[in-house]
Amino acid sequence: LLKKKKMKKILLISVIVTLLIVAVMGKYLNVRDVQSMERVGAASIGQNIAAYTVRTYNVDTKTATTRIDIMGINSKVTETIVKTTGKSYFNPLVTADGNYVIYTDGNQIYAVKLLDKSVQQLTSFPEGIEGIGNMKVDQNGKFITFSMKSWMACGNDIACQAKKNLQQKEATWREYTKLYLRHWDEWEVEGRYNRIFILPIQMNSEHIKTHKTIAGTDMIFDVLPNDLLAATPVPPFGGAEQYSISPDGKAIAVTLEIIQHDTAWRTDWKVYYLPITWNGNTPKFGTPRSLAADNKARTQNPVFVDAHNMYYLSMDLPQSESDLLHLVHYDVAGDKSTRVSMDFDRSIGEYFFIDNLVYMSVNEDGEQALYAYNLNTQEMTRVYNKGHANSFSVTSNKTVIFSYDDFNHPNNIYQGVFTNSGKTLTASRMTTYNVQVLAQFTMQEPEKFHYNSNPQVQGWIIKPANFQPSGKYPVAHLIHGGPEGAWGSGWSYRWNPQLWAAAGFVVVMINPRGSTGFGKDFTAAVLKNWGGAPFEDLMDGMDYVIQNYDYVDEKRQTAAGASYGGYMINWINGNSDRYNALVCHDGVFSTVDMWYQTDELFFSENEYGGLPWEARDLYEKWNPERFVENWKTPTLVIEGYKDYRVPWSQALSSFQTLQRRGIDSKFIVFPSENHWVLNSANSIHWYDEVLAWQQKYSK
Repeated sequence: LLKKKKMKKILLISVIVTLLIVAVMGKYLNVRDVQSMERVGAASIGQNIAAYTVRTYNVDTKTATTRIDIMGINSKVTETIVKTTGKSYFNPLVTADGNYVIYTDGNQIYAVKLLDKSVQQLTSFPEGIEGIGNMKVDQNGKFITFSMKSWMACGNDIACQAKKNLQQKEATWREYTKLYLRHWDEWEVEGRYNRIFILPIQMNSEHIKTHKTIAGTDMIFDVLPNDLLAATPVPPFGGAEQYSISPDGKAIAVTLEIIQHDTAWRTDWKVYYLPITWNGNTPKFGTPRSLAADNKARTQNPVFVDAHNMYYLSMDLPQSESDLLHLVHYDVAGDKSTRVSMDFDRSIGEYFFIDNLVYMSVNEDGEQALYAYNLNTQEMTRVYNKGHANSFSVTSNKTVIFSYDDFNHPNNIYQGVFTNSGKTLTASRMTTYNVQVLAQFTMQEPEKFHYNSNPQVQGWIIKPANFQPSGKYPVAHLIHGGPEGAWGSGWSYRWNPQLWAAAGFVVVMINPRGSTGFGKDFTAAVLKNWGGAPFEDLMDGMDYVIQNYDYVDEKRQTAAGASYGGYMINWINGNSDRYNALVCHDGVFSTVDMWYQTDELFFSENEYGGLPWEARDLYEKWNPERFVENWKTPTLVIEGYKDYRVPWSQALSSFQTLQRRGIDSKFIVFPSENHWVLNSANSIHWYDEVLAWQQKYSK
């Protein structure tokens, strides 16, 4: 009996100790936790209402659902207004009067009357219509704008558009007389391009009325003349930010990619201004004005301040997509564009206006900063510099509603109040999505570090789960893509450093030369120098980490990268033996073959200084293929089969080389994925494989 009591006591003590260890060690995220979180979209506002999407994913059933929630800006009370299992709702917009939320479901447009939550289908587009999205609503309630994949031969005839799409789907071939053939993850269709259309409406507090043609189809109007062969928004990533409606509804400005034989090797998008007059329910468009016809570089993202003044962004360098974007003012009456003079060595992303201040969101030193520029005094002030603040909307009382996330927090909706003459922003969270879920987990705090001089380089380091100061831990060195990109403090469902930390790794992320957010010269240092300065910075950064952080185990280093980061993995394999294992996702194997296989030719030509038969020396100088005889590091190769940016033949070349050289290697292909892994189930498998590979060589 005494023996049994003793055993029970020992068992009880063991359980208590185990619970104490768990409490001390904490609970850490895994990829299934991340994929199960609610993904909150950007907010649209009208009166005192904000509307946004919330996506959820069920790990067990592998199904995703998107719903629309609204929030009272004053009350901060949230409510779901549209939710149907298996449906996906997009682009919710609150009308200016606050009476309706307009949204798309599939390729139809709907409206929810907020008074009673009744749903009205506004369009009856025939089967076959594709690409409905990027909506905006005229502030005066007279029309809705949206984008659609449009056949130039059909114009405003929606029935013709649907019929041509269905015929195209039945075709078992494609024919081309010019590039693009493929773009990002789709095969292009000659004669069919993104276009912006107007859907005239009559709106009151009871209902929204649309108009029909004599044939009974929805009355829609392409904002561009049919003889202007152009795409807007510009694929593959252009959205509603690429066009703007004047406050009085009498003009629209759009970003165009002119379709010509050389579209694939040009970057000179054009901003056009189009006046609008009305004959009853029918819009009439004036002669389009090209605002930068002589500019061979890119112009984009117009924003009206009022009917007489508009702004847009512009680059200086032809054939570049990573040159700094600066601000240009357009005087509508004088038809004149003038560059806004400011001493600002950052590339402008989003921008918005309050009184005489223009607020500009920029990438800076691994954060997303917000600057205010006084158009009268030319004074520049940084008003916010934390995490990833984006998708700003200005309220009637001159506060801002925006989205915010960082390394440790997925997106929520925030409100910002300006003080100190608009030069200080105080932010507060309005929604609480995932807050209770995150409270269950322990996440490590990212630490920013800087090293070197001339130039100084910035990086991030994150301690592993269950960190003990006296311990030694393996390293996961993550290398970003671009190369003109950056590791910034933002939540990610694709490359989330907290998941490596939770798996026991010290996470190191470095922004080498070529990265954005450190000035024009710093970014341009990668041009014609892919394996040079960035590689040096990455190696110097790892040396710095090893020398300055005692808990880093020099003998257990692994590295993973995607896109340009994948290129760098292949470059490292031939030029360094410091890593025990590598992960190459969608990485360039041959810089020469890449030009012949990729979709956007301007990219390689700009990065390497010309065509491969003109600048062959530079293509070859930084070609990982030249160093395959040095490859010896075990490598996991991953590729999306629908990746037309870095086509899967590049990954196949890497894997065949690894196999032929007898190097431990594995190849994973995702048939339905593009350059990114977006499907939640695929993402879970991706993390399982990547972490297992790095852990295998970190013991």
